[in-house]
Amino acid sequence: MKFGIIAEGKGDCAVLRNILIGLGLIEKPSQVAFIRPKFEKDASDIKDMHPDEFSSWTLVKSECVSRHKFFEFFEEGSLDEKRKMIVHLDSAECELKGYDVKRPDKNSDNYCEILRNNIIEKIKEWLDNKYTDDTYFAIAIEETEAWVHALYENKDTSKSAAPKEAFSRYLIKNKIRVKSNNAYQRAKILSDDFTKINRKKVKGCLENNLSLKLFVESLPAPQYI
Repeated sequence: MKFGIIAEGKGDCAVLRNILIGLGLIEKPSQVAFIRPKFEKDASDIKDMHPDEFSSWTLVKSECVSRHKFFEFFEEGSLDEKRKMIVHLDSAECELKGYDVKRPDKNSDNYCEILRNNIIEKIKEWLDNKYTDDTYFAIAIEETEAWVHALYENKDTSKSAAPKEAFSRYLIKNKIRVKSNNAYQRAKILSDDFTKINRKKVKGCLENNLSLKLFVESLPAPQYI
């Protein structure tokens, strides 16, 4: 099976790739196509980058609305190769104009599940309900950093309103340093334990973040691909 990934950032792609490896869904790099953002260049300054080289929720939306990259990805596949798309979005900006997803009451017991479902329905709307049977939705509440944080600390990491900052504070407090400023490499290193997610010790991290757990459980078992 080959997976296409449309994500908000390169770090998000690294996290998703590690999860796919850990679940036994991919075994070699060629089984993942990073559709957005593109990885051909490692530009340090976004103003000098072509739009294909970076991403954001607005560009993820654009890909879903246009569906050109979806068509290309699925049409390029051979008859004997199954292909699936993963669309990633953080919920942090869900109420911005153009995203237009209403945030439920944060005190609700089902806050994460409701918000995740609302965002999935919005993506399906952008897609005009096309390709949805072949698409998995990686909806991070509120940011993907909360998923990675779940690997390190035994607590509910979905509760933080600023998970990126919360995870950064944890790393500083515990003197965990990554010798790379490259967004993809940094996220790949920090989320490396996701490559062992089927091991009992690591699998417990799913209980620390419901949106992570729901995404992982939505993916197919290796024997069915």
